[in-house]
Amino acid sequence: MAMDTVQTIRNAETQAIQKEKDAVKECETVISKSREEADEMLVAIRLSAQEQANEKLEQAELKAKQLMQESCKGAEEEILVLKDRVKGKEEKAISLVFSNII
Repeated sequence: MAMDTVQTIRNAETQAIQKEKDAVKECETVISKSREEADEMLVAIRLSAQEQANEKLEQAELKAKQLMQESCKGAEEEILVLKDRVKGKEEKAISLVFSNII
């Protein structure tokens, strides 16, 4: 009977040691998987942030291009107005020179 009890205790100790080893191993596996998942999440977050930044950059470049085109159009219109004014003044100057000559 005592031998059975001793053997039962030894078996229980052996099982307990094995369960502890298994638990440690499982814990290490869970931690490892968690780290891998965290790394994957970080990569996904970085990619998403990069995509958003690229999209905003493209939008800003498009807006800048539109503003540049509007500015150029405004400048061209102003140049045409100034050319018309110069033409009118040139005609007046020519008339004035001819009137002084005659």
